[in-house]
Parts: sequence; C-alpha cells; structure tokens
Amino acid sequence: MDKLNYEQIGQVWATSDQASDIACIELESFPDLFGDDEFERRCEVHHKRLLEKLTHYRLLSINNQDGSKAYIGWMSLQWNLSKAITVEWPETVEHMTLGATQIPKQPLIERLRSKHPEILQQDLFYVCGLGIRPSHQDRGLGTKMMGQLKQVANKSGLKILLFAEAHPDERFIAMHEEELALSEKQARDAAEALQNNPSDEAAQQAASFIQATVRVERQLTELVRAAAASPGRYPLTFYTRLGFRELGWSFRWSPNRERHGVLPAPRKLCPMMYEPSM
Repeated sequence: MDKLNYEQIGQVWATSDQASDIACIELESFPDLFGDDEFERRCEVHHKRLLEKLTHYRLLSINNQDGSKAYIGWMSLQWNLSKAITVEWPETVEHMTLGATQIPKQPLIERLRSKHPEILQQDLFYVCGLGIRPSHQDRGLGTKMMGQLKQVANKSGLKILLFAEAHPDERFIAMHEEELALSEKQARDAAEALQNNPSDEAAQQAASFIQATVRVERQLTELVRAAAASPGRYPLTFYTRLGFRELGWSFRWSPNRERHGVLPAPRKLCPMMYEPSM
C-alpha cells in the first residue's frame, strides 16, 4: 500500500446507516474480543447507539480506485456537559454543537462513579472506543484522531477520559489469587456441609456451583500470571505518550464468554485523563 497522506483521508460523523461499517472495523481491530459470528449483534449495538444519539462516531475513509469509499477507522465519543457548546473540528470547516448531557450508564462508568463520583461531575469527553483496520494500524491514524480531539479539548477546556488496558502487575495477580483463595475456602465449607447432610439437594447444588467457580477462578489466575510474564503491547503506553495520565486506580474487566472453548484472560483497565492546555 502506498503511504497515505492525511489529505487523502476523509472524515465524517457516522449515521445509523454506517453501523455495519463500524462493526466490520471493530471485528477486524479486536479479533481477540469479537468473533465473526458476532457481526450481526455488534451491528445492532452500534445501530442502537447511533439512533439514541448519545454516542457519536468519527469515521475515517479513503477513496477506492473505482471511486467508492472504504472506511478504515473510527473513534466513538460521549460527553458530560452542563451546558451546550459549539466546537470546530480540526483541519475541517465543521462546527459541531455538543448538547448538554450526561454520559449514559454503562459498566465501567458506573464502577468509576461508585468509587470516584467527582470524576464524572466534570465537563469532559469520554472516548468509548478507537478502532483502526489492521492494514492501516501502522499509519498513525489513531494518533491523528486523538490529536484532533486533544485540539478540541484545548480550545474548549474539556478534559478527556478513557479506559486503557495495561500490563498486569503483581497487585493485579494478587487480586486474582485472593479471589481464588476465597473460592477455595467456600468450596471446602460447601463440601463439609454436604458431607454432614449428603441427601440435601440445596447443599449438593451449592457444592457443585462453588466447585465450578473454583475451576474458573483457577484458570483465570493462571491466564493472568501468563499475561504478566509476557511483555506484550498495551494501549496504556500509547495514551501515556499522547499526554494522558493515569488516575491511580484500575479495574478488572473480563470478556463475557469463551471463544472457541478457550476462556479469555481478565484485563487490567486503567482510567486515564487528558488535561487541556489553554
């Protein structure tokens, strides 16, 4: 592929008609999170978000030789605003009015709100996701999109919040080891209760359930240890280079189902913030 220059790359705000383009890029960008069989479900997710108009997708495109457009990346945004403001998107003539709204409820946001509500009482952008097709990931497009958002933040005074995956550390491993130890203790207690009353159906079900939990927790702990032992490349480093800082906490996030019979490793997600320079 010839090196692209940014003048050749188009940018638009996605409409609900482009939900399938967004889902296609997502599945290509995150093959460890989404399988090909999830395309329809992800289309529905993005289509619903676009119709609700609480999530906004910035799409990147290039022109094919036949004149058609090919979408190669996207960034999805939500925001907290106490009052509406108008911003100009860098390197375009677009002016966009951001309405007064709150970031909608979602698992990571609610976990952050429960521990540090002051973070979500500020006016800020929230970057929900960033996806670039693998064939274009070495073109600096993610850096370009985040750089434009930072320019908007610098002019408007809005901060930028996101969650970035980080390398598992000793504290993250210890958290899983503690959960495994707790599950093992519960399994011993359940086994003792069943031994004392072997005909009790409730005790049988409890023992069976906790034994299955121990097997899962043991497997997850081993997966985390293996991930910690491997250097890998993690998004947190990318965002640190772009001027984001860690807020000092982390959350465990686990993909919600097995892929091809393999349990995915839990991920360490760190909230990060960009402070505008005005």
